[in-house]
Amino acid sequence: MPDVFESYFAVFGRSTSDYYKLERLDPPYRIYFGKGDFMDLPAGTEALAALFEKLEPGSKNRIEKSIASDFEEGYGGIKKLPRSARFGVYVAYVYYSALFKKIRRLHSSQVLRSRVRVPNRNKLAILGYSFVKHQLNLI
Repeated sequence: MPDVFESYFAVFGRSTSDYYKLERLDPPYRIYFGKGDFMDLPAGTEALAALFEKLEPGSKNRIEKSIASDFEEGYGGIKKLPRSARFGVYVAYVYYSALFKKIRRLHSSQVLRSRVRVPNRNKLAILGYSFVKHQLNLI
């Protein structure tokens, strides 16, 4: 998030370093479960991914299976919507399905480290595809 502050200061021709120096904390975050019961989250996405895998081995795969099941159920619900509401919901469904497919191909550390996006040209294709399916009443 330091980049947000740096951008703001740049609007005024300044830099955050003109006023303060940031130091990376390690651990940057501590979760408290109760008195004397806490867990430190490490700095860095690789270390965080390793911690999650240690706490819940195979958790990424289980989460993905659960999400895939939710998508299947969701499609059934979309088909039951009134036609007037179906198009917008279906566009969102196809978009998030595409995003999910992209996330599934990545290692968990990559998902934590970077912003996963659907390119704009793909978004346009999703909109066109969804529109045709809606117009032909194929949803």
